[in-house]
Amino acid sequence: MKHYLHSLGVLSALAVAFPALAAEPVAPSGVTAASTEAGVVITWQPVTEDVDENPVDPDEVIYDVYRCDADDVKTKVAEDIVETTCTDVLGEITGEVFYRWQVIAKTADGSSSAYEGYSPLLGFGDGASLPYIETFNTESGWSMAPDNYWLAENAEGWTDFDVDSELYFDDNGTDRYIYGEDRTPDTADGFLYFEPSKWSDTDTSFTSGAINLAQAVNPVISYSYYTIPECHVAYQIRIVDEHGNANEVVNATPAGDTFGWKKSGDISLEAYKGQKIRIQLHSAYYPDNAPSTGRRAPVCLDNIKVEEGENVGIPGIEAGETVSTEYFTADGRRVANPAKGQLVIKVERTAAGTARASKVIVR
Repeated sequence: MKHYLHSLGVLSALAVAFPALAAEPVAPSGVTAASTEAGVVITWQPVTEDVDENPVDPDEVIYDVYRCDADDVKTKVAEDIVETTCTDVLGEITGEVFYRWQVIAKTADGSSSAYEGYSPLLGFGDGASLPYIETFNTESGWSMAPDNYWLAENAEGWTDFDVDSELYFDDNGTDRYIYGEDRTPDTADGFLYFEPSKWSDTDTSFTSGAINLAQAVNPVISYSYYTIPECHVAYQIRIVDEHGNANEVVNATPAGDTFGWKKSGDISLEAYKGQKIRIQLHSAYYPDNAPSTGRRAPVCLDNIKVEEGENVGIPGIEAGETVSTEYFTADGRRVANPAKGQLVIKVERTAAGTARASKVIVR
């Protein structure tokens, strides 16, 4: 026993003489990015520990900040700063782009992970005008693609939202195929789907480019969804406002009594009038925590529209009378004089404020 106690004393003395080696700092948490008139303001929480949970003096930590595009190509916007905020002044932007910002913490013992410390994505660009119509029906090789700009992003797992004109799934031992809502015997029709894995966790989103509601009077969003009896996989539709806040407007499952496409009702976007918004489709599925009732099945969406609602009237004209006709490309650009043979979206507006949208080929 005496020898054992002596050994403990030696070990304690060694621990004092040789303290634990310091490790690299953890990645900054709470990284946010907000678009302001002065630029994009990035903020984060100060780093106070290393990856081994040893305390770190925050006064000994410096930071590098990077702007990252959708492909994670990085541009350094601040270096060796001691503050926990900085402003990135963006130059002129053309088209649609998404950026997020990454903060790297540095101490004398190393740098934080190159795979953490990101802000949420922010989108920039003028935005598509109303009506915004997404049919997921642009041909792309052997498959289909969205008509407009969208960005897929995974927070966890490897299963994404995807686009196709046909989807097979096993309906409790019966082969079943899902096709786009507007499919005909002669033409295929694309749609968006999320098919969760039964083996691995998934958290995924699909975010549109900007949609400009600057001139909107009564904007609404609607969409179609494919019902599958007892499907317990939930999906969310969020509206990302001009400050980057994602606000949930739909949280549902596509469960129904039968198999088939159904249309949602109009969902008001009045709170976002005057803004540039983005639509974010989201779903997460965790097999080990899945509901005990119902079943795992794909979520399928189609024909997403942002347009004027029905209660915008024009006085002195019969309610059902067409008062204007406009033409748009699939990505929402207005066409004053569409060319013969051009595929366009024809929008007829009535005195009651309704808008009838249809795909036509100019004759």
